[in-house]
Amino acid sequence: TRNLIGQIACARATLALTRYDPQTMRAQALRALEYLPADNLTFLFTANWALASACLLQGDRAGAARACQETVAISQKSPSVFSKILAASMLGNLQKLDNQLPQAAVTYRRVLELAGEHPHPNVGGVQLSLAQIYYEWNDLDGAERHGELSLELTRQFDLLIDRFIISEVFLAHLKLARGEGAGAAALLAATEHSARQQHFTARLPEIAAEQVRVLLQQGQVAAAAQLAWQYELPLSRARVLIAQND
Repeated sequence: TRNLIGQIACARATLALTRYDPQTMRAQALRALEYLPADNLTFLFTANWALASACLLQGDRAGAARACQETVAISQKSPSVFSKILAASMLGNLQKLDNQLPQAAVTYRRVLELAGEHPHPNVGGVQLSLAQIYYEWNDLDGAERHGELSLELTRQFDLLIDRFIISEVFLAHLKLARGEGAGAAALLAATEHSARQQHFTARLPEIAAEQVRVLLQQGQVAAAAQLAWQYELPLSRARVLIAQND
């Protein structure tokens, strides 16, 4: 009975991730860890992975690091390659957040080796993270290559999960960096349409933030200001105020 309660809690924690509900994720993951027996490695891994994800969403990096260490330790005992991929991806995410970009890049490349020639769509997040790292290193060609691979993988979710939007926003940002404002605007318009059509409203602010950058580059300060204030984007508002010489 305790094992079953723990597995149900794992399922609830995982489902809460699709709603970006870190409070439920964290509570259910902790409940799962309380009830699961020590030999149920599969669900113990899931509970710790969900806990790490919840901590990241809440900005608790220390909690995420502790849970991530558990996922790595469990994955090393498990024959599941998928567990190893998820654990290493989480480790890479933490390294990237701590600005340890060379270490994160090595970790992400290890994930790609584990994933093989026909990776699961989840590996799209790893490709995107590598794209962002290459962008920080000013290697725009490398960033574009990994960004396109990320979009190709995330689209395999058949628009049921919103990860493709993150990849498209990044590629629009990359177009803007190359001076292709019109191309960036067109891509963002299509992305916004998809987000509204699929009811991925949680992604609208980050789409709008990138649209603000495009509008400012095009000199459309009033339109940029409207978006920045509509979506309550502090950094975008700051960019608008700079453009207004305020």
